Amino acid sequence: MTRGKRISNDLREVVYHMSFTFSPEEISIMTKLPPRTVYHIIKEGKAGDDFRAKPRVPRLSYVLSEQDIQFLIMLIQRNPEIYLDELKECLLEEMGKQVSASTIYRTLAKLGFTRKTVWTAGKVYDFLLIFHIDY
Repeated sequence: MTRGKRISNDLREVVYHMSFTFSPEEISIMTKLPPRTVYHIIKEGKAGDDFRAKPRVPRLSYVLSEQDIQFLIMLIQRNPEIYLDELKECLLEEMGKQVSASTIYRTLAKLGFTRKTVWTAGKVYDFLLIFHIDY
């Protein structure tokens, strides 16, 4: 909701209790808070919302450290056909870093990795055997 600075829970409680005596416009002038913010705080208070700090939900990381990137490169060198979901699971298990598959994809794309696979002679031969293609 907020785009500026976070308003402390103490100030939120004060604003709510001031609403019993003063109008929102007066509170806005006294506290130098935008009127919309004052209205929102009063609405939260009337709804019974608690002004105490809410527990933070662990978020996904959007940035990989240099160690994480080196770990991903090592995994890809070991198994060039590894899936993004498998990389994600390995990163969580080994490095303790929880990221989305798209973060891994973007990081690898920046490093120059592509989704193309190299067809070796064995793969081409297997492909020809499966589809019985004579050449």
